[in-house]
Amino acid sequence: MHKSDSSTAQCDADCIILSEFDEIEGPIVLECICPSRSSASAETSCTPASAQPFAVRAMAGDVFGTGQDAATELPKQACAAFRHESNGKTRHLFVQYFALWDPGARGLIRTFSIIHISCDATKRNLFFSLMQMLFGQVADIFQKGNALTFANDMQQTIDDIDFFLREATEADKSGIVEDLMRLRSKFMTVLNSVLASGTGIRASTSSMDPAGNTGLGKDVAEPTTSVLGSQEEIKAASPGNIRPAQQGPSRMAYVSPRIKNIVKSERPGNSQCHWVDLISADSFTRGLDALRRAAVTLTQPVQLLNLELFELNFAQPEANVL
Repeated sequence: MHKSDSSTAQCDADCIILSEFDEIEGPIVLECICPSRSSASAETSCTPASAQPFAVRAMAGDVFGTGQDAATELPKQACAAFRHESNGKTRHLFVQYFALWDPGARGLIRTFSIIHISCDATKRNLFFSLMQMLFGQVADIFQKGNALTFANDMQQTIDDIDFFLREATEADKSGIVEDLMRLRSKFMTVLNSVLASGTGIRASTSSMDPAGNTGLGKDVAEPTTSVLGSQEEIKAASPGNIRPAQQGPSRMAYVSPRIKNIVKSERPGNSQCHWVDLISADSFTRGLDALRRAAVTLTQPVQLLNLELFELNFAQPEANVL
């Protein structure tokens, strides 16, 4: 974590930062993009350390109200505007909030933000809608790549639970079957929501009958495609998370301790993983490229932005500054 007192905040030139809210450390700057930075202005440009106060200002609270219970859908993106006072100067912030699925996070949701920092309030107010559009496109890319990776991880978790309930000894299952069935149902609800992506398409059906018994070992109807692509495409999107389809003792040696951790934490993951691992490799690259292009556009002087956008006829309302 890059710690910094607000008195050390710099960023005299326009810059863009990408930050997250970590459950343990709080707001953290992940990326700092300053297209106009030069060696001559390095001391007054944004660095992860000097940008930290802006991340704290933008992400001081729980933006999406995530709780201990697992979310069943990803919160919608949101935006806000802030003033930040430091070193006798006022910086004007536009913030685009978005969330990613994380199997190790509280409520399975992890909050991120893209922050535009400028000393010129006019730019933020005139181009508020443009910032919202460009940063929203970046967040969309990250979220789709994240959904692919998360869906694969959740499916593996459900498969591991089914395998454990079917193959584990009665002694190993003692006292945790009810909790496992509850968690399996919750994870299946989340997985179906992720795969549907708001379209109402269900990727699978529960294998629990009306009496509450599991149909373990029975075929469960699962469409071969979803709005995210085929099951093969979903798996190909996150090859680093794929485990061989092991059976027998070798698989149980892996699954048994994992199941106990899942019951204890009520999460598929033990802890938050690095944010890069939440997103498929292709989407991560495309998302950062889109963010850098947006930074080049939005860090231009207002006059140049007006010339570029004249023919696009954007309607930019003034921001309600918080």
